Amino acid sequence: GRGLLSVASGFAQSHASSFVGGWLAREIVGLAFAGGCLLPLLCFAPWLWPWRTLLKGGAVIFGALLALVWLGGDLGLFTPLTNSDAVNHWGFRLQVILLTAGGLHCLLLVGAEIWQRRDRVAATLALWIISGLFFAMVLNWMVNARSILPIVPAAAILLVRRLGARRGTLPAGRWWLWPLVPSAAITLSLMLADYQLANASRTAAEQIVAQYKPANHQLWFEQHMGIQYYLEKLGGQPLDCEQSELQPGDMVIVPWVNFGFVPLPPMSAGWIEHFIYRPGSWINTAGFYGAGWGPVPFAVGGLPPQEIYLLKIFSRVQFNSRPANPREVLAGGMPDIAAYSAICDNTPALPVNPG
Repeated sequence: GRGLLSVASGFAQSHASSFVGGWLAREIVGLAFAGGCLLPLLCFAPWLWPWRTLLKGGAVIFGALLALVWLGGDLGLFTPLTNSDAVNHWGFRLQVILLTAGGLHCLLLVGAEIWQRRDRVAATLALWIISGLFFAMVLNWMVNARSILPIVPAAAILLVRRLGARRGTLPAGRWWLWPLVPSAAITLSLMLADYQLANASRTAAEQIVAQYKPANHQLWFEQHMGIQYYLEKLGGQPLDCEQSELQPGDMVIVPWVNFGFVPLPPMSAGWIEHFIYRPGSWINTAGFYGAGWGPVPFAVGGLPPQEIYLLKIFSRVQFNSRPANPREVLAGGMPDIAAYSAICDNTPALPVNPG
């Protein structure tokens, strides 16, 4: 009885990430993500505008953003998931200003295209880019890089049209292509950082399973990010809050990342080990998949450490949670699980805090 669009809209409204600074912060974050994901537009700025216009416009934009950040501090550009200490310094704020200026630069290019061309192609590109930004910044539940991807083709066409209109002012030969060099360097660095982040999950899964996988018991894990793929290949099972049954001697891996931790009954498990994996990289992609982890898609700085906790089950635990609205779920609605419930026999088979 409910369509896919209405279900998606309901999810976005009920799970929307709230920035401390409210809608102003969300708009700044959205522009910063647009500036970072469409970075070639900013790199090509010297060839897209007359020098006087570029200098005057750049001074106004950077001056206004600098004053806004200077007077407003961090502007509440973070959520409860963000590490506020990592973003509360001027080195990071200047990167936010630069990428936000890139997002504003994209909007200025759209305005200039409409003003100078006034044709159907210009109108199509403007509607394409503006509607895409509106979805990413307002309608979607979380600002992320994936939401910017649909406007990349339109931004590329806009860039080429603008370069074509200013063909007479471009440097001779192939020198006008030099902005592709920093764009490619940052792109390859992001790919390498993402690879190192995924490789940390693979290394963690292999080492933990090799050292701690019980011979005659099940290895469980919580969370569903990169480590899930490797743990399942190595015999791990995801913890299901509706029907999983844990036996004494089973192990549970809990990565400190993402959402959806499943609480265990008191005295049913004990802490065994805490692992920390530190991927090496000069660029941080923590916010790339969601602005909840950072107000920009990437920034200069090391990747965050990957923390993983290992628990051992000492009592039988049977999860029996069920949606409170089964009919609505069958009709296409969202499941409403008020709380996780679990049955525990309360008879520890092993000491709660092993040596």
